[in-house]
Amino acid sequence: MKNVLKVGVCSILVFFFYNYLSKNSNPSGHPNLIEDKIMVDGDTIHIQGLGDFNEQSLINAKQIVQNTYKVPVVIDKPIKISDEYYIETKVIDVDKFMKYYDSDVNTIYITNEKGYTIKSESPILGKGKILGNIVLVTTYNQNTLNYVLIHEISHNIGLTHCENENCIMYKKYNKNNLKLKFCNECRKSL
Repeated sequence: MKNVLKVGVCSILVFFFYNYLSKNSNPSGHPNLIEDKIMVDGDTIHIQGLGDFNEQSLINAKQIVQNTYKVPVVIDKPIKISDEYYIETKVIDVDKFMKYYDSDVNTIYITNEKGYTIKSESPILGKGKILGNIVLVTTYNQNTLNYVLIHEISHNIGLTHCENENCIMYKKYNKNNLKLKFCNECRKSL
């Protein structure tokens, strides 16, 4: 009886592992979210305005995520947060917000307000948790929405910062990584 149970459990694990690999690989063997358009995980991604936000930024973010990751995206009702999540007026304590608002639902929060983390000396453009399901994007710099979404969602699927300044996962934003390309090392890690 124990052997039958072991075989059954192993068969189920092999089935799920095979399905995971078939969904998360491509013929070239080098997945690249931008070039190969692989799916994040197939779950619906929710986008919500946070505090002061621009409705057009939500619509643009939905389009970017759908086109890049080929997953369903919905725009939910915006949320307001209490004063305890602000360092000062229109400046969000990103670490505190992300700790409290983390959930089982894949959610992208978009705001025009500035955000700081414990480590940041200047406003951040966004933050995503490594292997998490929450992204915060600040759109006070409208030219970076595409870059910030791809960069932060890539953290959610497991990528860390990169030392290659031409890679979208480079640890600091610069004009070179606006090309939305992954370096070879990051591409291999996907």
